[in-house]
Amino acid sequence: MITFEFNAFLAGCLTVPLVLAIGLWMFYTLKREREMGFSYKQFFMQCPYCTYVYFDYIERSVPVCPRCKSFLERDQV
Repeated sequence: MITFEFNAFLAGCLTVPLVLAIGLWMFYTLKREREMGFSYKQFFMQCPYCTYVYFDYIERSVPVCPRCKSFLERDQV
């Protein structure tokens, strides 16, 4: 006879829907980003002078480093 423990059964019943929900969320998020052409690389900046890494969400013609206040060049993609 096969015996089941209640704790293992409960953990399995809670884990399967959680993994399914996370998987579907990741699938639809990646699909939407691919359709919209969105990339986090366009916001990711590093100052060549002080090597400070930051996200630049403001679209400026000439970005400014928040730490050393130097003017940077925006990479042409």
